[in-house]
Amino acid sequence: MREINVQQGYAALATVVVVGALAGIVIMNMVSVGVLDTQISVIRQQHAYAQSAADGCVEYALQRVRDGITTETGIQTFTHASCEYTLSESVGIEIQSEGISRDAHVYVEVNVSEVSPFIVVESWEYR
Repeated sequence: MREINVQQGYAALATVVVVGALAGIVIMNMVSVGVLDTQISVIRQQHAYAQSAADGCVEYALQRVRDGITTETGIQTFTHASCEYTLSESVGIEIQSEGISRDAHVYVEVNVSEVSPFIVVESWEYR
């Protein structure tokens, strides 16, 4: 029968434990990166929905300007987002819009300098 060297057994056990721990750390890091990438993708998608909703409200408000309405507040609801807009008139016409999708909020401010014969948008700024 063969004799077992205790020191070699401990060295082999320590090696297996260290390699296993390192493999576990690598796997946990890979899982964490995957989860983080997924969270970032969801946040980007929510932001895109909110921006589209805010732009949609501005477009709707521009249509209302075309219809002759220059002061109004309203809400629009879409599949993945909603928005609120305020249409006001002072020197020119100002449209403020907020698109919301879960935790993402996008604010847009649009200034219109002329309405007739065509609507002239002076600025379209995201805040």
